[in-house]
Amino acid sequence: MWQEERVIPQFQILLQKLSDGNAITANPGDMADAPKYIVETVNGEVVSVGSNSVGSNSYTDAKAGEVVSLHADPVNAAGYNFKYWQVLAGRAVGVTGKIPTNDYTFTMSNSNIVFKAVYDLPKVAADDADADEEIRGGAVGEFGLDPNQIPALAHEPTTPQDQSLIGVNGAKVDYRVIFSKRNASNAESALVKPVSVSGMDHPDAYTPAYALDIELERYVDGRKVGRATASNASIDVTAQLPAADTDQLDYEIFDVTTGTPVAMSYVGDLDNNAGLFKFTANLNHTYVVVYSKVFKVVFVDNKPGT
Repeated sequence: MWQEERVIPQFQILLQKLSDGNAITANPGDMADAPKYIVETVNGEVVSVGSNSVGSNSYTDAKAGEVVSLHADPVNAAGYNFKYWQVLAGRAVGVTGKIPTNDYTFTMSNSNIVFKAVYDLPKVAADDADADEEIRGGAVGEFGLDPNQIPALAHEPTTPQDQSLIGVNGAKVDYRVIFSKRNASNAESALVKPVSVSGMDHPDAYTPAYALDIELERYVDGRKVGRATASNASIDVTAQLPAADTDQLDYEIFDVTTGTPVAMSYVGDLDNNAGLFKFTANLNHTYVVVYSKVFKVVFVDNKPGT
């Protein structure tokens, strides 16, 4: 038999061997985890999850294996036509790409998932560039933008030169928001540790999860071309932690662009949000995500009745 002593992150786990024959009374039902996940929509509705009618844009008690029904109006209240559903953040098995059906059904996996209903929104100015997003170094669904901010995001960096290329030459000008995920450098990790909750309260468990560079790139007819002036436009980011990281503690996001870390967001209560979080970022800034590493010991009785 084994005995578990509950610990908090800065202390070591202690397991003690007990002599055979010691009785441990436990109800396996009380020990089993039943993970809950979030299913959410932007510009649409979660109609139902399993046997539960929802009728709103978010449901926080979804479980893996449940069938989820989504709905987006074919024409929204502003008169714009529905184009497709796409995963904004999170993941589900078999759910990929652009989904052109406004009524859509899928099965939940072991993850949160946020869908965006994309409509044929007009540009702020007719000769604005196009805008899109791309993830590098991370998985699809780790980071995403609210589609409603795309027209303004395309308008802000568009220059008179872009407008001339588009209107006179018939060129295609695109701006891409790049979410570039990488390992945090030792210098970035050391910069954040003294001011983070995990670094101060659990210094031995403090861990940099990753660094995120949010960049803006310009393309003309598919070719990457430099831009005369940088943009630091504000964007709303939705992020989903990778599955391997959702059982840690004290996630925090810091902006380290200037060399002085600025706290942006704190992600707690992972038992109820399963690693889904949102924060406001700026283009051409660098962020570091840190946490306290915790270890979970699970006991499984593989010899029932003995």
